Amino acid sequence: MKALGIETSTEVASISIVEDEKIIAQSLYSSHILKHGTWLANEIEHIFSQLEASLSDIDLVAVSSGPGSYTGLRIGIATGQGISKGLNIPIFYIPTLDGIVLNVIEEEKQICPLIDAKRGRIHLALYKKKRRITEYITCNLSDLFSLITQETIFLGNGSVLYGEEIRKNLGKIAYFADSLHNIPYSSNIALLGIERLKKRVKDEGPIFYS
Repeated sequence: MKALGIETSTEVASISIVEDEKIIAQSLYSSHILKHGTWLANEIEHIFSQLEASLSDIDLVAVSSGPGSYTGLRIGIATGQGISKGLNIPIFYIPTLDGIVLNVIEEEKQICPLIDAKRGRIHLALYKKKRRITEYITCNLSDLFSLITQETIFLGNGSVLYGEEIRKNLGKIAYFADSLHNIPYSSNIALLGIERLKKRVKDEGPIFYS
Protein backbone atom coordinates (compact mmCIF):
# COMPACT_ATOMS: atom_id res chain seq x y z
CA MET A 1 0.00 0.00 0.00
CA LYS A 2 1.50 3.32 -1.09
CA ALA A 3 0.69 6.76 0.33
CA LEU A 4 1.53 10.35 -0.48
CA GLY A 5 2.07 12.36 2.70
CA ILE A 6 1.73 16.15 2.83
CA GLU A 7 2.77 18.26 5.84
CA THR A 8 2.42 22.07 5.72
CA SER A 9 1.49 23.04 9.27
CA THR A 10 4.71 24.98 10.01
CA GLU A 11 7.47 26.84 8.18
CA VAL A 12 9.03 23.47 7.28
CA ALA A 13 6.86 21.81 4.65
CA SER A 14 7.44 18.29 3.39
CA ILE A 15 6.07 15.63 1.10
CA SER A 16 6.80 11.93 1.17
CA ILE A 17 5.99 8.66 -0.49
CA VAL A 18 5.60 5.74 1.90
CA GLU A 19 4.93 2.13 0.99
CA ASP A 20 3.55 0.12 3.91
CA GLU A 21 6.12 1.01 6.63
CA LYS A 22 8.99 1.98 4.32
CA ILE A 23 9.79 5.59 3.40
CA ILE A 24 10.48 5.59 -0.34
CA ALA A 25 11.19 9.31 -0.62
CA GLN A 26 10.85 12.47 1.45
CA SER A 27 11.54 16.09 0.57
CA LEU A 28 11.61 19.07 2.96
CA TYR A 29 11.30 22.79 2.26
CA SER A 30 11.88 25.59 4.75
CA SER A 31 10.62 29.03 3.76
CA HIS A 32 7.76 31.48 4.19
CA ILE A 33 4.46 29.62 4.44
CA LEU A 34 2.96 31.55 1.50
CA LYS A 35 5.51 29.84 -0.77
CA HIS A 36 4.43 26.33 0.23
CA GLY A 37 1.84 26.12 -2.57
CA THR A 38 4.26 26.70 -5.43
CA TRP A 39 6.83 24.38 -3.91
CA LEU A 40 4.29 21.59 -3.32
CA ALA A 41 3.06 21.48 -6.89
CA ASN A 42 6.56 21.48 -8.35
CA GLU A 43 8.07 19.07 -5.84
CA ILE A 44 5.33 16.46 -6.14
CA GLU A 45 5.94 16.36 -9.88
CA HIS A 46 9.72 16.29 -9.34
CA ILE A 47 9.75 13.52 -6.74
CA PHE A 48 7.65 11.17 -8.86
CA SER A 49 9.81 11.95 -11.89
CA GLN A 50 12.96 11.10 -9.92
CA LEU A 51 11.43 7.77 -8.92
CA GLU A 52 10.23 7.13 -12.47
CA ALA A 53 6.79 6.68 -10.97
CA SER A 54 3.36 8.24 -11.39
CA LEU A 55 0.80 9.77 -9.05
CA SER A 56 -1.56 7.06 -10.23
CA ASP A 57 0.63 4.55 -8.36
CA ILE A 58 -0.50 5.77 -4.94
CA ASP A 59 -3.43 4.30 -3.01
CA LEU A 60 -4.19 7.20 -0.68
CA VAL A 61 -3.29 10.74 0.30
CA ALA A 62 -2.63 11.75 3.92
CA VAL A 63 -2.42 15.42 4.90
CA SER A 64 -1.68 17.20 8.14
CA SER A 65 -4.89 18.79 9.44
CA GLY A 66 -3.42 20.99 12.17
CA PRO A 67 -2.96 22.60 14.51
CA GLY A 68 -0.56 24.95 12.81
CA SER A 69 -0.51 27.76 10.30
CA TYR A 70 -3.99 28.37 8.88
CA THR A 71 -2.53 29.41 5.53
CA GLY A 72 -0.08 26.52 5.35
CA LEU A 73 -2.68 23.93 6.26
CA ARG A 74 -5.16 25.25 3.70
CA ILE A 75 -2.49 24.92 1.01
CA GLY A 76 -1.65 21.34 1.96
CA ILE A 77 -5.25 20.23 2.39
CA ALA A 78 -6.35 21.79 -0.91
CA THR A 79 -3.47 20.07 -2.71
CA GLY A 80 -4.32 16.72 -1.13
CA GLN A 81 -8.01 17.09 -1.90
CA GLY A 82 -7.25 17.88 -5.53
CA ILE A 83 -5.12 14.75 -5.90
CA SER A 84 -7.67 12.61 -4.06
CA LYS A 85 -10.52 13.80 -6.25
CA GLY A 86 -8.52 13.57 -9.47
CA LEU A 87 -7.40 9.99 -8.81
CA ASN A 88 -10.55 8.90 -6.95
CA ILE A 89 -8.55 7.66 -3.97
CA PRO A 90 -9.16 8.19 -0.24
CA ILE A 91 -7.73 11.12 1.69
CA PHE A 92 -7.01 11.08 5.42
CA TYR A 93 -6.65 14.14 7.63
CA ILE A 94 -4.06 13.50 10.34
CA PRO A 95 -3.62 15.81 13.35
CA THR A 96 -0.17 17.41 13.33
CA LEU A 97 0.42 16.43 16.97
CA ASP A 98 -0.29 12.74 16.25
CA GLY A 99 2.31 12.84 13.50
CA ILE A 100 5.11 14.65 15.31
CA VAL A 101 4.92 12.41 18.38
CA LEU A 102 6.14 9.51 16.21
CA ASN A 103 9.52 11.26 16.00
CA VAL A 104 10.37 10.02 19.50
CA ILE A 105 10.86 6.39 20.42
CA GLU A 106 9.97 6.29 24.11
CA GLU A 107 8.08 3.69 26.10
CA GLU A 108 8.22 5.09 29.63
CA LYS A 109 8.22 8.88 29.73
CA GLN A 110 5.21 10.97 28.81
CA ILE A 111 5.55 12.86 25.51
CA CYS A 112 4.23 16.37 24.88
CA PRO A 113 4.48 17.83 21.37
CA LEU A 114 4.06 21.61 21.35
CA ILE A 115 3.05 23.70 18.34
CA ASP A 116 3.29 27.48 18.61
CA ALA A 117 -0.18 29.07 18.57
CA LYS A 118 1.17 32.66 18.64
CA ARG A 119 0.52 35.33 21.27
CA GLY A 120 2.07 33.24 24.03
CA ARG A 121 -0.21 30.25 23.48
CA ILE A 122 0.55 26.68 22.44
CA HIS A 123 -1.22 23.67 20.95
CA LEU A 124 -0.52 20.36 22.66
CA ALA A 125 -1.66 16.90 23.69
CA LEU A 126 -0.12 14.36 26.05
CA TYR A 127 0.90 10.88 24.89
CA LYS A 128 2.10 7.72 26.60
CA LYS A 129 3.45 4.77 24.62
CA LYS A 130 2.35 6.51 21.41
CA ARG A 131 -1.26 6.73 22.62
CA ARG A 132 -2.90 10.10 23.16
CA ILE A 133 -4.13 10.38 26.75
CA THR A 134 -5.67 13.87 26.65
CA GLU A 135 -7.80 15.95 24.35
CA TYR A 136 -6.10 18.32 21.93
CA ILE A 137 -5.47 21.45 23.99
CA THR A 138 -4.74 25.09 23.21
CA CYS A 139 -3.56 27.00 26.26
CA ASN A 140 -1.00 29.39 27.69
CA LEU A 141 2.23 28.32 29.38
CA SER A 142 0.91 28.50 32.94
CA ASP A 143 -1.81 26.00 32.02
CA LEU A 144 0.83 23.70 30.52
CA PHE A 145 2.86 23.73 33.72
CA SER A 146 -0.15 22.64 35.76
CA LEU A 147 -0.71 19.69 33.40
CA ILE A 148 2.81 18.26 33.73
CA THR A 149 3.31 16.21 36.91
CA GLN A 150 5.74 13.54 35.68
CA GLU A 151 8.83 13.16 33.51
CA THR A 152 7.90 14.47 30.07
CA ILE A 153 9.70 14.79 26.74
CA PHE A 154 8.89 17.99 24.87
CA LEU A 155 9.26 18.47 21.13
CA GLY A 156 7.95 20.67 18.33
CA ASN A 157 8.52 24.34 17.52
CA GLY A 158 6.76 25.37 20.74
CA SER A 159 9.37 23.51 22.78
CA VAL A 160 12.10 25.50 21.05
CA LEU A 161 10.33 28.82 21.48
CA TYR A 162 9.45 28.31 25.14
CA GLY A 163 12.16 25.86 26.18
CA GLU A 164 13.83 28.19 28.66
CA GLU A 165 10.58 28.89 30.50
CA ILE A 166 9.66 25.20 30.53
CA ARG A 167 13.03 24.28 32.06
CA LYS A 168 12.71 27.05 34.64
CA ASN A 169 9.24 25.98 35.77
CA LEU A 170 9.43 22.18 35.47
CA GLY A 171 13.07 21.55 36.29
CA LYS A 172 14.28 17.95 36.24
CA ILE A 173 11.05 16.42 34.96
CA ALA A 174 11.36 18.30 31.64
CA TYR A 175 13.28 16.60 28.83
CA PHE A 176 13.72 17.82 25.26
CA ALA A 177 13.98 15.92 22.00
CA ASP A 178 16.85 16.48 19.56
CA SER A 179 16.39 19.40 17.18
CA LEU A 180 15.61 17.22 14.15
CA HIS A 181 12.70 15.72 16.08
CA ASN A 182 11.01 19.11 16.35
CA ILE A 183 9.97 19.00 12.68
CA PRO A 184 6.56 17.56 11.71
CA TYR A 185 7.45 15.04 8.97
CA SER A 186 5.10 14.10 6.15
CA SER A 187 6.34 10.50 6.34
CA ASN A 188 4.67 10.16 9.75
CA ILE A 189 1.46 11.61 8.31
CA ALA A 190 1.60 9.05 5.49
CA LEU A 191 2.26 6.17 7.90
CA LEU A 192 -0.78 7.13 9.98
CA GLY A 193 -2.88 7.41 6.83
CA ILE A 194 -1.90 3.88 5.79
CA GLU A 195 -2.74 2.64 9.29
CA ARG A 196 -6.19 4.22 9.11
CA LEU A 197 -6.92 2.73 5.71
CA LYS A 198 -5.82 -0.75 6.82
CA LYS A 199 -7.99 -0.52 9.93
CA ARG A 200 -10.83 0.98 7.88
CA VAL A 201 -11.05 3.94 10.22
CA LYS A 202 -13.65 6.42 9.02
CA ASP A 203 -12.09 9.82 8.48
CA GLU A 204 -14.09 12.75 9.83
CA GLY A 205 -12.39 15.38 7.70
CA PRO A 206 -10.15 18.23 8.83
CA ILE A 207 -11.19 18.98 12.41
CA PHE A 208 -9.17 22.14 12.95
CA TYR A 209 -6.87 24.37 10.97
CA SER A 210 -5.10 26.48 13.57
